[in-house]
Amino acid sequence: MVAWVAGFVREYFHKQITAMFNLKQKTPPLAAQLAVMTIILAILAAAGIILAAGPQATNVPVIVIVAVLAVIAASLLSYAISRAHTAHLTTTITSLMTACDDAIFTSQLKSQILATVSHDLRTPLSSILSYAEIMLQGMNGPVTDQQKETLNRLANNAEQLLAFVNKLLDSAQIDAGKVNLEIAAFPPSELLFSIDTMVNGQASRKGLSLITEIDEGVPEEVVGDLARMEQIVSNLVGNAVKFTEEGTVKVRVYCPDDDHWAVDVSDTGPGISKEAQENIFDAFWQLDGPDNRTRDKGSGLGLYIVKQMTNLMNGEVSLVSEVGQGSTFTVTVPMMRPEETSS
Repeated sequence: MVAWVAGFVREYFHKQITAMFNLKQKTPPLAAQLAVMTIILAILAAAGIILAAGPQATNVPVIVIVAVLAVIAASLLSYAISRAHTAHLTTTITSLMTACDDAIFTSQLKSQILATVSHDLRTPLSSILSYAEIMLQGMNGPVTDQQKETLNRLANNAEQLLAFVNKLLDSAQIDAGKVNLEIAAFPPSELLFSIDTMVNGQASRKGLSLITEIDEGVPEEVVGDLARMEQIVSNLVGNAVKFTEEGTVKVRVYCPDDDHWAVDVSDTGPGISKEAQENIFDAFWQLDGPDNRTRDKGSGLGLYIVKQMTNLMNGEVSLVSEVGQGSTFTVTVPMMRPEETSS
């Protein structure tokens, strides 16, 4: 009888150890720990059998029953603890899913509020700009030099605020996934003409040369969203003009390969450090210290919008810059020709 009990216990140990070490994990999980607990209790029960049986083994049937009951009790204890652990995991996962849903709802609500507020702000700001321009042109009577200076400052600040509001609206639309591309054929020269019209005056006031060029090999027409490309490139050129004190800002259209066309925006400004380049495309992120002119900080949204808009076009934007040697931003988008849009 003792031999039978020893065999039973040995077989039970073998199964428990196999179950534990088949779990291929560095740290034993709860199931393995419970298996060890069960084995220890079984060992104690077996030891009690052997000691109590003695040489005559007259009490073996009773002790065998006790040992089996001990093993059953240990298994039930393991099962109960495992169920409690499972319930705890289920509660934790449910809480995490609820928190995730709440975060998504909060983000969507934030985007909706930003879009609504930004849209409502644009109309009065545009009116302020219009009235300032009317007064500057003398339509309401003569304007003194001092009044012109005040009106120019008013118009400049209103333009900056309107640009910030527009960027907020664009950012909210991007986050909400509501930006739609209007794909059509357009000549790259039209893109450069628009950029020159929008930014040349600002560059001239700072004494900077704005150079635009199209390399040979660029098709007469490409396919894309002209308005979004204008937005992307004007953001880059505007930043280049803003942070460059002397020299040139150059916009170049070229084809890096047969499947893509690209726009380079390079300047002779102060450059951007390697550390700052890691975060330069993050929303609301701004340069600090010697890399930035604190008198002319922006919203921190321009390059974020550039990055997101470029991604929508299945393109990419990159930056090459050294402190003291200027910067070059490159927007690369897939090459599509007019005949590819007919479907």
